[in-house]
Amino acid sequence: MPSSRNTVNIFDPNKKPIQIVFALAWPIFIENILSTLLHYVDAAMVGQLGAYATAAVSLLNQAMFLITGAVLAMGVGITALVARSIGAEDIPLAKKLTRHAVLLSIYLGIPMCIVYALLCPFLPLWLGAGPDVAPYATNYNLIVACGRPFAMFSMVMSSVLRGAGDTKTPLRINLFSNVVNAILNFLLIYETRDITVLGAKIHMWGAGLGVNGAALATAASMVVGFAFYLRYVFHHPSPIQISIHESYRFDFGLFKKVAGIGVPALFERISNQTAGMLITATVAILGTQALAANTLFNTAMELATMPCFSIGSAATTIVGQYLGAKRPEEAERYVYRIQRYGLAMIIAISAIIYVLASPLIGFFTIDGEVREMGAACLRIALFFQPFQLMSSVFAGGLRGAGDTRSTFLYIAVSNWLLRVAGSLLAIRVFGMVVTAIALFFGLDMTLRSFLFFLRFRSGKWKTIVRM
Repeated sequence: MPSSRNTVNIFDPNKKPIQIVFALAWPIFIENILSTLLHYVDAAMVGQLGAYATAAVSLLNQAMFLITGAVLAMGVGITALVARSIGAEDIPLAKKLTRHAVLLSIYLGIPMCIVYALLCPFLPLWLGAGPDVAPYATNYNLIVACGRPFAMFSMVMSSVLRGAGDTKTPLRINLFSNVVNAILNFLLIYETRDITVLGAKIHMWGAGLGVNGAALATAASMVVGFAFYLRYVFHHPSPIQISIHESYRFDFGLFKKVAGIGVPALFERISNQTAGMLITATVAILGTQALAANTLFNTAMELATMPCFSIGSAATTIVGQYLGAKRPEEAERYVYRIQRYGLAMIIAISAIIYVLASPLIGFFTIDGEVREMGAACLRIALFFQPFQLMSSVFAGGLRGAGDTRSTFLYIAVSNWLLRVAGSLLAIRVFGMVVTAIALFFGLDMTLRSFLFFLRFRSGKWKTIVRM
């Protein structure tokens, strides 16, 4: 079997299970942390231009999340099937799946980006943008839309690599792309000016393109990421290395299997996105400070739940490969081990964040009342982090088996029954404060974790997908 020094061999008898889980999970965790931090740096650099620039850059985020969500959902199917083929040592199938990932990024990504680009002149007006923001938002998103097909290729290739057990390469490529974005922002957004570095004054060139410069930097970083992924899959020796001379004939049977796993994952993303928008609209009736506190609470929870997400992603790869090797009982035991490994870590991390909740929220705001409301929400939600871990691990295992229908169903039921309906009743009917959002967030995590546990314990996931 072709090998890569970046690929984790989950069947290695010389490594303990905790070593394998850590080797898969830590690059995903670091990648998410760095991407989030660089996103904030990016937002801060654009924000120096004024409120209009921040609004222009962020205005169409929800629409773009829905578009990229379709590609990311297909990536779930790709990851599960690549993991299955690697576990079965069916390298021709792994390569065929990689070639189809290339085709999916072309056939799905490019048309969606064209449609998005055509709608760009109208979306800001439909979303209520004023004349001071709409032109900038349109230009920004038109430029970024040119880079989106390259970004979508990177998304599906990242899914391929993770299914093969390589989480280090996506980390390196993502980090380099984001650094390129930050550097180009520095050069393209601002005009030529004098800056002081370590006490020395330097005359720094700048293109002075403003919001358009930020868009060009973002699009360029997408092309850079695409170039690195392209070079890797075509030139780096690994189980998923492909050649331009191989057959790229579309296999509808294989695509049906990918879609069978990916489409429920897409519905899951749409359900979560819609629920989030409805909750935000509900919190808005409590006033600007409550809305800001809820936004910062969600931001902090993204950071707090990254370890859970990373460990869950490791479970996806491990279950997929063990099922491919026709060792389902070992896959099951592994997931329970992952659950135990992660629990102590999550409790420790949550305790640290609990103590630092107020400074963490305060990093993003100078409003004392917003800081305290956001910190109160964060502290409530942290009590439910063990359930968040349980949910992530069992859901990750189910996704690795291709059982995305049950994950979509359970998340949708739990989310809308508890988090959405509970929040609406608490605030709109009973007049509760913003901390109710955090409470129902935790109850949602608790219910879905037990639903996932019961589904996993049933063992039905072991025969969901047949290769």
